[in-house]
Amino acid sequence: MLDPTSASGYLARARTQIGYDWDWDAANTCLTKAAALEPGSVEVLRIPSVLSRALDNLDGAVKLADQAVALDPLRANSQAGLAYYLYVAGRY
Repeated sequence: MLDPTSASGYLARARTQIGYDWDWDAANTCLTKAAALEPGSVEVLRIPSVLSRALDNLDGAVKLADQAVALDPLRANSQAGLAYYLYVAGRY
């Protein structure tokens, strides 16, 4: 059972819905709930960037990943995500 007060739980569910279920609407719902619970979280910005990329919205993915890096510039997975989105977008 998912704790309705846990942003981490909603983020984990969203990752599964994005990566395995391809249920974009359900993932977006979970991400919205996570953002309401922890609006300043790096993960609340990073995981939606994954959804944006899955939906072929590279500009949105870059913007969200860039915001995540700005919040925590030493977080490697945020840096790697931003680098990947910029590469895929052809923005070397």
